[in-house]
Amino acid sequence: MSFNAISVRLKPSDKTLHNILYSPFEPGRWVKKARIRVIDTPPEDSQIDPSTDLLSNLMQRCPYVNQVHLVEANDQHWAYFRNVLLSNSHDGWDRISYLEPSFRKDDTLIYPMYLDCALHLKKTLVALSLKQEAIHSSHRLQFFTGFESLTTLTIMDGNILTNKFDREIMIQNFPSCISSLTVINTQSTAHAFDASGTSHVSDKDATIFSNIKELTIINFDTLSDDAFLQLIQEFPHLCKLTLTTDEDMNVSPVIHPFSGKDKVGVHILNVFFDYIHAIASVVTVLRFHNTDVFLQHYYNYHNSKIDQGKASVINEVSFQQTLPSDTINSQDVSPQAFGNNDLSAHEVEINIEYGQTKVEAYFWKEFDVW
Repeated sequence: MSFNAISVRLKPSDKTLHNILYSPFEPGRWVKKARIRVIDTPPEDSQIDPSTDLLSNLMQRCPYVNQVHLVEANDQHWAYFRNVLLSNSHDGWDRISYLEPSFRKDDTLIYPMYLDCALHLKKTLVALSLKQEAIHSSHRLQFFTGFESLTTLTIMDGNILTNKFDREIMIQNFPSCISSLTVINTQSTAHAFDASGTSHVSDKDATIFSNIKELTIINFDTLSDDAFLQLIQEFPHLCKLTLTTDEDMNVSPVIHPFSGKDKVGVHILNVFFDYIHAIASVVTVLRFHNTDVFLQHYYNYHNSKIDQGKASVINEVSFQQTLPSDTINSQDVSPQAFGNNDLSAHEVEINIEYGQTKVEAYFWKEFDVW
């Protein structure tokens, strides 16, 4: 049995836990990853006795753990874990580099306890999940101070990038050591860009994200040119980019000769295409009201680059036809099929991996159902 990574229930009856706590061979000294699935918490407000408490003993017996995941933990479990971790009775898990943020982005009870743990582990933690409330509290304005090992940041509320007050705090505090950034936009922030807001990116704004090499944006705002311009200007040195749009978006933007509300100007597309083709690894899933127009512009762009010797031929093209029964048919087709009047794509996925390009279009096709 390997003890490098363990999955335990924090119950006296768990065999793995029993071996770790009582085996004379001290297998806990080899444990690096701990996955805790079920937690028996002591009564609320009770005094924790380190000599008998299971979690305290697990921490003492596994002194070299660097990754922890509390599986399906509720606020009581997190409160118990936080209290034991922050206690002075042991120092076994003060070197954790990754603490799985096992909570939903709208979970207001667990997040403060997760953040307390993260601040306690700031010297060794390499990944952090950040919510808006963390930077609004006055005593946390310098919360990034002391995160010496942080390389990965997840922003769970896109307002941090689009709200002027939140952005100013980020600009003042953003650590230069972060190279991987994930932004999860909520539905309320999906259309937060406007001409008076973040469309103009200052040199200072661009500088704070210049060290980012990997970027993921969930629910990327495609409703205006500004979102594309901000992406291009603020993240100039990416090696990996992932963009997905909001599946529940009520309004689909239109590819249009001119910019405007709920419109993306065609002049922005070539700039965006140049941008993604300068990145080694790209996955984009975009939705437009007239995605077929987007695809046609993309093929025109790509073919012009081939003529200039600056791009290779798109090596795979496929249509994914979504039927009313929710089944999918797939077939390889030529780019010319996008001109077919019977075809109206509603989603397009572009994958670029070191010069190899794959395009998939998902579309509805009307027909009678009996």
